Amino acid sequence: MENTINQGSRELKKMNRRRFLNICLGSLGTILAGGVIYPVLRYLVPPSMRGKRVEVRVPEKEVPLGGSKLLRIGDKPSVLIHTPDGFAAFSLVCSHLGCLVKWEAPKNEFLCPCHGAKFDSKGAVISGPPPTGLEPFHVEVIEGEVIVS
Repeated sequence: MENTINQGSRELKKMNRRRFLNICLGSLGTILAGGVIYPVLRYLVPPSMRGKRVEVRVPEKEVPLGGSKLLRIGDKPSVLIHTPDGFAAFSLVCSHLGCLVKWEAPKNEFLCPCHGAKFDSKGAVISGPPPTGLEPFHVEVIEGEVIVS
């Protein structure tokens, strides 16, 4: 009879270990699946539906004619430029491979160091491999303040 009790308690211990391992493996699988699914879902949701509008306010005096100011709009490195046509703001991420472009004020153009692409002061492609121009941002000037969103 004692032997039967010992055998039963051993089976109970094995069952508890097996159950514990199943719970651990199931939890790990769920975490890994979430780590894969979240970026895919984030990629599929259009930026316009992701959240609230982000605004950056810059005093108009900080960006004189011909000048520029680096900004971070949301999670994107960006630049505000002041040309004879007015203020404009663009993402600094090249539409080709995601390299960061530089604003060349004397040449009045953006230059991508990765493949030599060039963009004009309106963000349009002048030369190089990018399929589209730089992403523009909405710019308003209200009471001496430049609002980029």
